[in-house]
Amino acid sequence: MILGSGAGAWIRDCTMRNLRLVCRPGSDTCHSFFYAGSYAIDGCSFENCSIAVPEEPFSAGKYGLSIVGNGSRNIHFSVVNSTFVSNRFEYPAQDGVEVTAATVLSGATSSGVLPQGGVANCTFLSDGAEAEIGQFGDFHSRTFAIVGSVFSGPDEGYYPFDFTNPGLVSIIDCSIDPFAQIPGGLAAINGAERDRVPFARFADAKGKPMLRPIVRMPGLRDSPDVSTNSAATYLDVRQSYRYRMPGTTTWVALTPVFAGASLAAYRPLDDAAGVERVYGAFTRGAVQSITEGVAGHTVVVRMDPLGAGTITAAGLADARAYAQTVPVGATPAALTATGLNGATFLGWFNTNGVEVATTATYAPPAPAADTVLVAKFEPAKVAVTFALVGGDGRFAGNGEASITLPCGIGTAFPSVPAFTYSTAAYVFEGWGHDFPVYVPACATAFTGTLYQTAPRIVRVVPPSDFPAGSDGSGDSWANAMTNFHTACKAAGRYRGEVWMKTGRYLVGDASLYANVAVRGGFAGTETETSEADPVANPTVVTGDVQGNDYWIPSPTTPSIGTPAVWAGLALTMPNPGRTHTYWKPSGNNADDIEYFSVAADAVTNALFDGLTFTCYKNGCLRPLGASTDIEFSRCRFLANHTACTTLNSASLDTYGRLVIRGCDFIGSAGSLYFRSSSYFFTNVIEECLFRDLFDTTTGPQTARPVVMCNVSNHRLDMRRCTFLRNYVWSNYGYHSGIVDFSGTGGGTVEECLIAENTLTSDTRGIIRVGHSNGGTAGSAEIIRCVFRDNTAEGASGCGFCITLPAGGSSAVVRDCLFTNNVNVAPKGSSANLVAHLYAYRANLQVVNSSFVDNTVDGPDTSTSGAGFSMVGGYDYAKVSVVHCALRGNSYGAIGTAATKAAIMTYGTYSGAASAISTVFDDGVAALRLHASTPVQIAASAIGDVASTYTPGISTNVWTCPARLARNLAEKAGVPPHLRLAGTSPFVRAGVPVWRAPAGAFYWYDPYTDPAKPWRSTLTPGTAAASVAGLTLASDLIPDAFGQPRVLGKVAIGPVNTPPAGTLMYVR
Repeated sequence: MILGSGAGAWIRDCTMRNLRLVCRPGSDTCHSFFYAGSYAIDGCSFENCSIAVPEEPFSAGKYGLSIVGNGSRNIHFSVVNSTFVSNRFEYPAQDGVEVTAATVLSGATSSGVLPQGGVANCTFLSDGAEAEIGQFGDFHSRTFAIVGSVFSGPDEGYYPFDFTNPGLVSIIDCSIDPFAQIPGGLAAINGAERDRVPFARFADAKGKPMLRPIVRMPGLRDSPDVSTNSAATYLDVRQSYRYRMPGTTTWVALTPVFAGASLAAYRPLDDAAGVERVYGAFTRGAVQSITEGVAGHTVVVRMDPLGAGTITAAGLADARAYAQTVPVGATPAALTATGLNGATFLGWFNTNGVEVATTATYAPPAPAADTVLVAKFEPAKVAVTFALVGGDGRFAGNGEASITLPCGIGTAFPSVPAFTYSTAAYVFEGWGHDFPVYVPACATAFTGTLYQTAPRIVRVVPPSDFPAGSDGSGDSWANAMTNFHTACKAAGRYRGEVWMKTGRYLVGDASLYANVAVRGGFAGTETETSEADPVANPTVVTGDVQGNDYWIPSPTTPSIGTPAVWAGLALTMPNPGRTHTYWKPSGNNADDIEYFSVAADAVTNALFDGLTFTCYKNGCLRPLGASTDIEFSRCRFLANHTACTTLNSASLDTYGRLVIRGCDFIGSAGSLYFRSSSYFFTNVIEECLFRDLFDTTTGPQTARPVVMCNVSNHRLDMRRCTFLRNYVWSNYGYHSGIVDFSGTGGGTVEECLIAENTLTSDTRGIIRVGHSNGGTAGSAEIIRCVFRDNTAEGASGCGFCITLPAGGSSAVVRDCLFTNNVNVAPKGSSANLVAHLYAYRANLQVVNSSFVDNTVDGPDTSTSGAGFSMVGGYDYAKVSVVHCALRGNSYGAIGTAATKAAIMTYGTYSGAASAISTVFDDGVAALRLHASTPVQIAASAIGDVASTYTPGISTNVWTCPARLARNLAEKAGVPPHLRLAGTSPFVRAGVPVWRAPAGAFYWYDPYTDPAKPWRSTLTPGTAAASVAGLTLASDLIPDAFGQPRVLGKVAIGPVNTPPAGTLMYVR
């Protein structure tokens, strides 16, 4: 930018002349002279300034250029009393690249960007090459008011406005050049005058150039009042502007987001020259005064049709505008009308259509009032042709694919003649560009395109594999193209597929298209999608411009050298043998492209299959908008986010819906980031691998260093995924490690393997449900998962495998195996509890799960006051274990027996603890609870080490050994589990447990209170005579293998005990 401010800015009474800003835009970006938190431009002049793009920035996409704008960010601006003269934009013309340029441009390229602007009492004079005021991007949602301004341009092809959402724009009491085309669909257009305003140039004492109206044109003094609360000291940038329509008393904020500013009483807005304005007498444009004053009468000349001729008169100060002021009683200068392009002069008329002269030169009499004269011409005729291509379109007038109309030059441009086409086979794409307001002076042709509705397949090959003789159409492998962007655009014209041959493709800032499938894995001979094989034919889409990125081990070992990320089309797997903490792909990353794609929204029914995305500096996708719906299948996301710096970064980042199946995420800083929106849907991840990912963010608690983060209000369901050898380090508490459910959407983690991951420093929870910063309550269910060989090295204790750090959160953990996990509190820690599952004022229910050979520990005596447990709760936490088993777990070499227990609660306030049909076989106390913790223990073998708790509901509690089988029981497709031996006395001693349709668990206790036998497994004091949807005949919860449990034959622990059978001895 020319001028930047991190906060707000007030740019007042400045001259900007002959400035040139040279930029290299990225796709979906908008460049402007100014960048500020929000700003106002008041009384400034911009003359002969330019923004230039000297070279092609990319091969496909779109960008915006402006003198004044918000740069596609949440920036709000007001522009008042300012003059814009002969500013221009320079950029290369490129196929596949869309450029929006305007003097004042509001940018909104994603659903999260909410800019707002307003323009009042400005003057625009240009050659019409680009728009004066426009919108860039499809996501504008706030109003834009254009008030009391003057627009003057060329005699043809003048498009001062370019809006993507004109329904938000109001044009109020403006004078707009008669040759200008005004778009349809505006929210309002009131009081517009279409006579060209003549100007005289002048400058103030500081040389600031301005344009003063020469003649009091029709409507020039019919302008809204504009007031401001800005202080004359210029020291406060919270200024606000408002306007009111002539004859009304209601004030309207020019830029409503500033309406709350109240620095001083509102006063009339001074003009650009510092002249005080008076309410009720505002002049349109930046300057209040008129050169020839307001005395006398004005004579204004119009042409019919517009542009059919020229008008000359002696003494006109502005040859572009046919107007003069005549003193009272004086005679106007004689007027001469001359036809252009073969037009014939017909005569002079008044506005009532009465002819006042027939000769081309006319000396009007002294006017008694303001007068408008009309010079009429019979224009020459030119041919205007409309043609339909690409389908079976025919015009109704002649039955042909094209039709030609003879039209008078300067007359209103004709409507398109009626035509028909086969709507089942084709869609009409449009006419390519807007029609002019008036018929131009030369023959003109317009082409309308029809496109087939049948899916189109476009084939792409690496540039080095371009086939000899190819026409580049992509309609076959022999005619394959090499430009990925062009291929996607072609497929996205209606619906289609892009097939990519194996090889390496350098792609950045790609546009995403609805109804398009992009597929990799082709050898270049296939005819069916089923023949694609991404493993045999890797298709690598990369952001590494030079192809030289390399891994940097951490900690760095000089002897290891610099292993390249890629060797041809093969990935060098990071950190083989786990000799380092992690490897990051940041070597030679300076030239890496930031993102694979531009920001996108409203992209639905899109698919990426069989592609590898690698070496993008900040991630693969810029945040997708809320209305996106994209699927990735069989894709690999390898060594991305090479910058390794941005908070909340991920390979895929979205406000919208993602379905991800069979994909790999390896060697990147983060993988998935799901954000909230006003929509409600479920994100799905199935059969994916998350390996050797890392996050070492050092940001505040609002940052979320995590492999996968769901901070959204959307549900996230994960099934059959593997999380292996990932590493997370955080220096702020309550950060999650691998999977984060810190939004309100909740979800499931089902049939996943979570193994050999490492958490350090203040990182808490391989899976976190809820977020303590701000108290966001989350919910999740973890089902049939295996947690094994994970390590917390110096993490902050609390919950290692699963943590619920926010009040009101809830989680159900069922049918899971926890084995060989190690959670060691850091040296010198003051941790109150070191546990594998932990709830802070939250609800945690563990069902049908096994804990085998896990460790909780502390490194020295500084943690001797800490408690060590498998499942822990703090304050109002409610924790329950139902049909679980624990064996061989280690509770630390330090501390005393009083600090060790399988279930432990602590804190100031009471929560609850429950143990039902569970086996405790760790050689430590089963429960050590806060004195105020309500408790219920039923049908559980708690061992012979005394537990500590205030007695509550207790039935069938045994201290004798439960006799667990030596080996874990196994069943294909589910985790192995601890199981009672067939000789155990408790194979039929368990109490029945049901799950109600609403999701809560209940056990049946006919003894404690026979009138209310149904008891919640989570809240000991909750009992009921009945539960909706449950009876004794209802199915009990199945065991961890999915096998049914039978009332009266329920074994304690996670799985049923098989029948003992018959033993035969043969001697």
